[in-house]
Amino acid sequence: MTWEELETACKQCRRCALCETRNAVVFGDGARDAEILLIGEGPGEQEDKQGVPFVGPAGKLLDDMLELTGLDRTKVYIGNIVKCRPPRNRDPLNTEQSMCLPWLRRQTALLRPKLIVCLGRIAAKAVIKPDFGITREHGQWFERNGVQMTALYHPSALLRDPSKRPETFLDLLSLREKVRQVCIHTELSLPRTEPAADRSEEDGGDAVVYEKQENSQPRRENKEQENNQMGLGQENKEQESNQLGEGRENKEQENNQPGEGE
Repeated sequence: MTWEELETACKQCRRCALCETRNAVVFGDGARDAEILLIGEGPGEQEDKQGVPFVGPAGKLLDDMLELTGLDRTKVYIGNIVKCRPPRNRDPLNTEQSMCLPWLRRQTALLRPKLIVCLGRIAAKAVIKPDFGITREHGQWFERNGVQMTALYHPSALLRDPSKRPETFLDLLSLREKVRQVCIHTELSLPRTEPAADRSEEDGGDAVVYEKQENSQPRRENKEQENNQMGLGQENKEQESNQLGEGRENKEQENNQPGEGE
């Protein structure tokens, strides 16, 4: 089965009750030859409207997280455990996950990724192991059938709880290093440290931007140097949140994201 055939079949799926309330089947997004597969929980309100994964506030944060590692959406593929939005952004039921996971497995078989990054506890439990604990095991690496896997806090969880941001920054550094080691066809972009004077307030005018430099590899630096290069240094938590492009989201924005928790 080709990607096109799989997508056509998936968008006609009526295996579970989520098909009754969805606006769109959110099949996936990104490079279909990527070495890195990102797996989220399921679509939120904006994803259900647009048919693309991670396009709301959590999606903007995910883009910033990818940028910190030298990646972007053209260098990864993004999928979800369930392809349809659960009502009111609740956690997908086990029966819904079991009905939808075959689609993700077929996507994975076509993609043949070298790295899988689970975004949040639900994805990690479904993909890495059923008893995965996101609080104690995020950032750790596991191997399944020759594929390296890890889990990060879901971007929605980072929007709700800024105290998780420093841990996530270290997890992103670990991911960047693993990409260097394993993904020989994936070029990482180098960050630059000067503030983004030309970015609008809507995009986070005080955030740091990163210049993409082709055909070069990032320098290996110790954690203190990397922190300074990323513009984090000895900043307080509010400044750290700006580096990840997170800001302070209001409750209404948070409720629009997948129901990720601890």
